[in-house]
Amino acid sequence: MPSWFIDIVKQTVSILLAVSPLLVPQVRDFVAKSVQLSFDKALENKKTLNERKNYISKVKFDKEFQIYTQLSEYIFDLIFESSKVSSFLGDVIQIYDFRDMIERIQDKYNIANQFTQRHAAFINQEIYNEYYKLFKLYRELLTYITCLDREAYNFNAYDDYKIIIEPLYEDNDLSHNFIGKEYTYVQLKEEAINTQKKISKQSDEISNKLRSYLDTLEVIK
Repeated sequence: MPSWFIDIVKQTVSILLAVSPLLVPQVRDFVAKSVQLSFDKALENKKTLNERKNYISKVKFDKEFQIYTQLSEYIFDLIFESSKVSSFLGDVIQIYDFRDMIERIQDKYNIANQFTQRHAAFINQEIYNEYYKLFKLYRELLTYITCLDREAYNFNAYDDYKIIIEPLYEDNDLSHNFIGKEYTYVQLKEEAINTQKKISKQSDEISNKLRSYLDTLEVIK
C-alpha cells in the first residue's frame, strides 16, 4: 500500500479521535464508516494487484528475458523470409528462386524451433503454447510450398493437374489436415497464402500475450 495513503488514513483517524467528542453520534458514525470504506477499498486494490503479479528473482528474470529477446529476433527473421511467399506464387512458378526461398524459410524455421525446444523449461507455459501454434502453421506452410516446388513442372504444364499432399513432418494433428484431399495449383496457392495470413495473426497474438505476461512480473531485488 502506498505510504502516502497510510499517512492520510493515520491523519484522518487522529483528527476523528480528537474531534469525536464534539461530533454528534450520527456524524461521528458517518465519518468512521467513510474512513473504513476507503481503507477496505485500498486493501482490496492491493490484493487484486498482488494476485496479478508474479514475483520472480532478478537472475531468473534476466535469463527469461534474454530467451524471449533472442527468440523474438529468430521469429522476426523467419516471418520476414516467409512474407515473400505470395510474391513467388504467380501464374508460373519460378522454380529456382522459389526453391531458394523455401530453403531459407526452412533454415530460419529450424533455428527458431530448435532454440525454443532447447529453452522450453524456461519459457512460460502459456507463451510456449503460442509458439507451438506458430511453428505448427510453419510446418503446414512448408508442406504446401514444398509440394508446389516438387510438382511445379506438372502444374505449369497441365491446368487441371491435381495432387494429394504428403506431409513433410510426422505430426498427427497436421497430417490429418491433408488426408484424402486433392489440390490444383490454384487451391494449393490459396492454402499457402491463407496459412501465411494465419502466421501473421499468430505472431501478433504472441507479441500481445508476451507483453501482457512481462507486465505481470515483479522482480525481487
